[in-house]
Amino acid sequence: MEGQLHRAVKRGELFLEYQPVIDMSTGRISSFEALIRWRHPELGLVTPDNFIPIAENTDLIEAIGWWVLETACRQLNAWQASGHEHLSIAINVSAVQLRNAELADHIIGIVEQIGILPGSLTIEITESALIHHIDTAVSIITRLSSAGVRISLDDFGTGYSSLSYLKRFSIDIVKIDRSFLQDFPFHAHDTAIISAIIAMAHSLGLHVIAEGVETEEQLKVLQTLKCDECQGYLFSKPISREQATLLLSNPTNIRRKVWAAGSHEKLVNNSALSGVLNNIVVAAEQHVARVNAHQPEQLRAAGDKNQAFLTK
Repeated sequence: MEGQLHRAVKRGELFLEYQPVIDMSTGRISSFEALIRWRHPELGLVTPDNFIPIAENTDLIEAIGWWVLETACRQLNAWQASGHEHLSIAINVSAVQLRNAELADHIIGIVEQIGILPGSLTIEITESALIHHIDTAVSIITRLSSAGVRISLDDFGTGYSSLSYLKRFSIDIVKIDRSFLQDFPFHAHDTAIISAIIAMAHSLGLHVIAEGVETEEQLKVLQTLKCDECQGYLFSKPISREQATLLLSNPTNIRRKVWAAGSHEKLVNNSALSGVLNNIVVAAEQHVARVNAHQPEQLRAAGDKNQAFLTK
C-alpha cells in the first residue's frame, strides 16, 4: 500500500472534499472543512483512516500535508473572489506534522503566496496530536496565532487534558467531538457535557462548533444551548468542490433548517424545553456525584495521579 500511495501522490489520485460548517445565528455557510480522499484506480475510494497512518509512518505525510493546505487555500481564494468574502476554510494537521518546527512559517508562507487573509484559515489540531508534541506545538500555535491564523481544538472532550490545553495554547475554537452527539439530546450525560463545554468555552471567549449533527432534534437543542456553529450530515455530507460551489450559490435548504430550529427555540425558550434541559443537567450532575461518592478512594487517588501526570 505504501508504494501505491507514493504513486497516488504523483498521479494526482488524491483529492479534496468539503463539508460545510453552518453559522447558527445566520443560517449561512461560514466555512468548509477540507477532507482528503484517495480515488484508487482498482480499489475505488480509500478512506483517510486507511492511508493517513501509512503516510504518517513515511515521509509522505509532509508532501500530502502541503498539497492539502495549498489546494484548500487556492479553492478558498476562488470562492472568495466569486463573492463569498466571508467564507473561511479549515484543514487538519497531523501529529507527525507537529514535529516540524518550520510548520508555522510554511503555513504562513502559503497563505501570503495565495493571497488569502490569515483569519480565513483555521488549523484543526486534535488533542491526541498535542499530547505527543507539547513543546513544539506551543511554539507552532503561538506563531500561527500571532499571524492571525485561527486554531481549532478538534475532538474536544475525548482526551485527558482538555482543560489544560485551553490554558496553555492560544485556542480560538473548540470543536465538540461527534461521540458526544451520538445519543444527544436523549442521554442526560451527553447533554450535560455538551452544555458545560459550550458554557465554559463562551466564558473563555472561545467559539464552539458541534460536529456530527444529524437530526433536527440535535439542532434545536444545540441552538437552545447557544452553540455557535454546527457541522454534519443534517446539512451536507462532504462534497466535491463543484457541489460545494453550487451549495454556496443556493443554500436555501440549509437556512430553512436553521431558521426552523431557531423559531422552535424562541417558542420554547424559558418554557418547556428549557425546563427539560435544566432537569437533564441537574440529574446528570447528581448521578456523577453519587458515582464519585461510592467510588473507592484508591481509584480516585489513582485517577488524580494520572490526571496530574497527563496535564504536566
